[in-house]
Amino acid sequence: MELPTKEPSVFILQTPEVTDLLNLHGVDANKEVSKGGRVELRLRQTPTYDSVLHSIIRDSGAKLLTYDSISAPFKSSFPSTQDLPARSAGLAMLLSHAQRLCVEFGIAVLVVSHISIDPIKA
Repeated sequence: MELPTKEPSVFILQTPEVTDLLNLHGVDANKEVSKGGRVELRLRQTPTYDSVLHSIIRDSGAKLLTYDSISAPFKSSFPSTQDLPARSAGLAMLLSHAQRLCVEFGIAVLVVSHISIDPIKA
């Protein structure tokens, strides 16, 4: 991927599907629904560190990686409490990759997660 400029820039990547977000981080996974209705993540291959996001940061010289909102794709992909193990595993894979990017490139990572105290009442 060739980036258009070396000047200060903002790149916005929107991935509402959790498998697409994980793929940016080098994780090739499928969502599967078990017989009991539980949504699970199944890795198709071992995650790779040389990911699309790694290339973007390396080529652009980025110094800040922001996730806004990191919880949204996980909540929409894993809506039930029985899906919490898959949600937790996916988030752990994503954050461990982000941590390695911090170490290699000296970048900062900002993670925002929106919560609702009482989503039933406005």
